[in-house]
Amino acid sequence: MEQQQQLPPSRFKLWSIHLTFNTIVLIAILSRDVENNVDENNDSKQNESWAIALSILSFILSLIFTIVNILPKYRTILIENNPKVEGIIIVILTIFWITLVAIVSSPTSGLAVYDDGAVYLANLYYFTWSAFIMCVILGSFYVEDRFQVQIHSHLRGSQNQNQNVVNYSNSNDDGSGPSSPSSTQPPQGLVKANTKIDSFIFWTACMVSSLIVMGTSADIYNRNCEVAVEFKPQPFCGRSVFAITTGTIGVVFSLVMIIMKISIGITPFLMELGIAGILFILYCLEIVSVTAQQGPGAPLGNLYYFSWISFFCIFGVGKCCYEDYVSIVETSELEFQQQREMRGQRHNDVNGHLY
Repeated sequence: MEQQQQLPPSRFKLWSIHLTFNTIVLIAILSRDVENNVDENNDSKQNESWAIALSILSFILSLIFTIVNILPKYRTILIENNPKVEGIIIVILTIFWITLVAIVSSPTSGLAVYDDGAVYLANLYYFTWSAFIMCVILGSFYVEDRFQVQIHSHLRGSQNQNQNVVNYSNSNDDGSGPSSPSSTQPPQGLVKANTKIDSFIFWTACMVSSLIVMGTSADIYNRNCEVAVEFKPQPFCGRSVFAITTGTIGVVFSLVMIIMKISIGITPFLMELGIAGILFILYCLEIVSVTAQQGPGAPLGNLYYFSWISFFCIFGVGKCCYEDYVSIVETSELEFQQQREMRGQRHNDVNGHLY
């Protein structure tokens, strides 16, 4: 019984979901020749061979660790006694699926997209991205269990944080808590920590999505606009340049915010708000122009989806900034109310001594 309690948490559900996505991708690749009736060049056939090989290797590894997480004996051997093994496998799978995402969704030679970037094999495209995301989730849970980094508790922390602030203030209003200013003021970490972590996650996601926007739009520009000026299709090429510019600015600004949050631990509120505002305006303009009918992101592909993902990431940063502002206002109002009550109490004490 004690040995069973010492086992690390089972990740059976995550591994089984990844195995399911992997199976769908493998079936989609193997049945692709039946669905795709166009002639393929050697590069496309080579990419298909690589995709089949990587998906089969990933399927074998996912199947092994799905079975291992069911059986406590083997979970003890492979996960508890050799915890680095699972981490190495997750890293290998992540590399596999990064390669598969590039092979499947690249507009140049993607197995699931047309030359213009539009998706024509939905199962292959969407479940390849889903399997890659599951690798990232598996990695985050592994890091959380292995190094005691509370990633997911921070993601769930904002609602608990607000509830804790309310409960803390109520405990003093009804007289059950201490009445000194130092004890009634909510701890600083209670107010700021969780929203700061949330914005860090949004900035990280924005950097990744902006990088994909930049790379995809650059690839589209190279294939369609590397011609003489008089032959460049407009406004297609101009909007591709704007997408490249927006993605580059998004990567640079997001990277600056990530570095500051890691090195300093916090960023100036007005600076974060200002950068988020600039990127919000840029991505609003980018979505309007790039995803329009004559834009490079009009087909449902990487550029379309990740333009919207970047926009929602910036929207999430704005939400965190708003929560920070509300927390600061609530803390200031609480301090002002406490000081006013203390002044009133001192005034009553003085009047009591006089009479």
